[in-house]
Amino acid sequence: MTEHTHAPVTEKKEVHWLTTDLTGFVRKVDYSLYPAERFKSEVLYWGERGFVIASRVPPHSPGPAPHTHTVDQMFFCYRGELELTLGDKVHTLTPGSLAMITTGVPHKHRNPRDSDEMHLELLVPGILPGLPIVELVSDDEEWGPGGYVVRVDDDKLEPTGMPGWQLQWLIPRTDNPEAAGICAGVIAPDGGFEQLQVRDVSEYMFVLDGEVEVRINDDVQTVGADNLILLPAGLPHAITNRSSADVRYISAITADPGSAVQG
Repeated sequence: MTEHTHAPVTEKKEVHWLTTDLTGFVRKVDYSLYPAERFKSEVLYWGERGFVIASRVPPHSPGPAPHTHTVDQMFFCYRGELELTLGDKVHTLTPGSLAMITTGVPHKHRNPRDSDEMHLELLVPGILPGLPIVELVSDDEEWGPGGYVVRVDDDKLEPTGMPGWQLQWLIPRTDNPEAAGICAGVIAPDGGFEQLQVRDVSEYMFVLDGEVEVRINDDVQTVGADNLILLPAGLPHAITNRSSADVRYISAITADPGSAVQG
């Protein structure tokens, strides 16, 4: 699993990215790192297949200046509320909302409420060190259409073939290494699979609620909410819910092989 341990390049003088210890297959969001008064993002994974970032927007605060990205970006709101201006439309994101921000689409966001907003960001594919990922734009100009928003809906959950495991595809998976599929899942008590499996795709699984047992080779961990589980292609793993409550998660799945943008 190729990773880089320094923050992506932006054109802003103020760096919004926090980069902590990028080791291990389980990484917990460290809320103690986030300043009380300012927007900030914590890099949970940065590699050739993409970036996974946890961002916090304080009450009544804006995010970064209006901008576009040189790759696709996905926002998943899991706490609070976010007002997202995406192209020529304004969306309200609440927990369970996923925004697809396609390459080159101008956007900005703000928190209109009295409590913190938290969201996950996935940017795919990866960018090689030194190449730009953000381009600032003016919000004085008229923005054209682009991107869309979808929501988690329990009525759209479908069985996976594994015991007690259902999921909903928010963005369908493809074989394109420069795209990602996004799904929301529920694992019922005693659900999952105990036999080690190896897959030809990489998965980034963020636990939203409950506790799941993750076995990676001979290492077994119980993983709770606000943790990202990295499951690179070719890694033997098993996932089970041994608790008495449902486990809810959001996952991004990217095709192998590595596809970092070369410029």
